[in-house]
Amino acid sequence: MDHQLKVSDLIDADLGQWKSNAVQDTFMDSDAQHVLSMPLSRSLPKDNLIWHFEKEGEYSVKIAYHLLSKQNLNHNPGPLDATDNTLWRKLWRVPIQEKTKNFMWKLLKNILPTRCNLRKKAQVVCTGLWKIWQARNNLVFKSEMPNPQVMARSIVDSVKEWSDIRKTRQCRASDLANVMVPNCSWFIQSDAGCFEGGIVSLGCVIKSTDDKILAASCQRISRCTDAATAELMGIMWAMQLALEHKLDNIVFQSDALIVVDCIWCFFFCGS
Repeated sequence: MDHQLKVSDLIDADLGQWKSNAVQDTFMDSDAQHVLSMPLSRSLPKDNLIWHFEKEGEYSVKIAYHLLSKQNLNHNPGPLDATDNTLWRKLWRVPIQEKTKNFMWKLLKNILPTRCNLRKKAQVVCTGLWKIWQARNNLVFKSEMPNPQVMARSIVDSVKEWSDIRKTRQCRASDLANVMVPNCSWFIQSDAGCFEGGIVSLGCVIKSTDDKILAASCQRISRCTDAATAELMGIMWAMQLALEHKLDNIVFQSDALIVVDCIWCFFFCGS
């Protein structure tokens, strides 16, 4: 499919109807039939980006938050199904005060303002604002039109990623007392960066414990990759340099927290 294709390219403006051949050439048969069955507006307005979760078509933080909360509930269901209508009908009929019913409803839906729930809400809201800021910058400086669905999924993934990192840190802290750290003779610090054109730049510095530099090196690799993979490549290259210099009792240092946590958890947490 041509990603530059617009809905207006599939419409015959003079006849006010779909271009059947173009639609069938663009979509699979089932999708093409669905498109052709859609009635067209007589005015044929210009294409607009809409938020289909809102009937007005406008994006709102409120709807996005409720959407993310619903997705999180689907992926992480609680001990009681919040959609069980029978349960709620029985609850509302219990002869107790309304404020007590309200408390039980919040308790069963796990939305009481506990410290844990407030922290989760803050994570989603703050991450959402950050993603909106990123989308705004991409639109202004790169002319990249934001996709609300992709943005919502990205917010969920970012919150989950941070939660996983926190679990990894807790795993590291619990096992740290059982890890024997050898006498260190060398520090090897590595770093990496990704640039336009699929260029990855790697850097490495080998130092003694008294901060004397034994060697420093850098290299560029023409390979399209993500930042975490580039950082991992830098660490692997640092290990290769250590073997070439026949060094031992080494502490490798990197500022890539996600990569370091993954390596740590793989060896010490068994995951």
